[in-house]
Amino acid sequence: MVRNYTDKIEYEANFKWVDIVSPTEAELEKIATDYSLNKDLVLKCLNPNHLPNLQEENGYYFIVLRAYDESSKNGEVVQAFTNKIVLFVSEEFLISIHRVDEPYLNKFLESIYKNKDFFKKNGTYDILLKIFKTVILSFETPLHNNDLSIDSIEQNRFSNKSPVDIFNDIYYIKRSTSVVKRTLWQSDALIQVLYEILPEYKDKLNSIKKNSDRLKYLAEELEFTAQNIVSLHISIASYRTSEVMRTLAIFSVFFMPLTFVVGIYGMNFTTIPELNWKYGYPSVIAFMILISVFLYFWFKKKGWYNFNKN
Repeated sequence: MVRNYTDKIEYEANFKWVDIVSPTEAELEKIATDYSLNKDLVLKCLNPNHLPNLQEENGYYFIVLRAYDESSKNGEVVQAFTNKIVLFVSEEFLISIHRVDEPYLNKFLESIYKNKDFFKKNGTYDILLKIFKTVILSFETPLHNNDLSIDSIEQNRFSNKSPVDIFNDIYYIKRSTSVVKRTLWQSDALIQVLYEILPEYKDKLNSIKKNSDRLKYLAEELEFTAQNIVSLHISIASYRTSEVMRTLAIFSVFFMPLTFVVGIYGMNFTTIPELNWKYGYPSVIAFMILISVFLYFWFKKKGWYNFNKN
């Protein structure tokens, strides 16, 4: 679908802004012809694997941006976690191409049409930088979601949830956060190139860079917190294992002397005096009880019964 945004305004703008959503090959070929664009470069827009990049052509720039895909359920790779938007930019035209209708771009357009003087005061490069900033800010959503997930995991750190489930949750958080951070770093390289070719837009580029740095800092903080949670749960699991082993050790200590006594009277010797003694059996039972009571109070004095319920 081809949409010409500058044709929707009440007056004639000094440039053309054409937006293409889910383009067909025929639409791309027509755009390449109408605006004298590199046909091979335009057709490459259908390739979903491009990372943020800028390429200078004859009188225009070919720019690839990647924004967070709100419908994504896979945060392990950049291509699955983000959507690509391709821009062909010169002073005379701005052509934006993307596979799906982007919510962040629609909100941006709504804000533009509320300002009737926008196209009078802004050119193609102004719009480019506004789109770029909106793309960068789209990554606030996954980072905010990961932050909430980490808070939830921390609040339930002593729950009975399976460690495997917790580690799976943490893995997704770390992986998706890493993808966001990597995309932001790649976008930073693009910002540095724009500093060189658009020096007059330094203030706007500084604003984009500031937002990118802020989100990268948040991503690094989330990764650090996620790693700490993993270490904490490993420590908790080790502690619980130690408590179980301590319990088993105490039970074994109780039964060791009792087993020793039983073993003595279970030997197959011909003469064991106590076997024919009238009070032999109750005496041995009483002796075993006495050993158990002694061990109980001895362990209690040592403080070995102070088990943590968790």
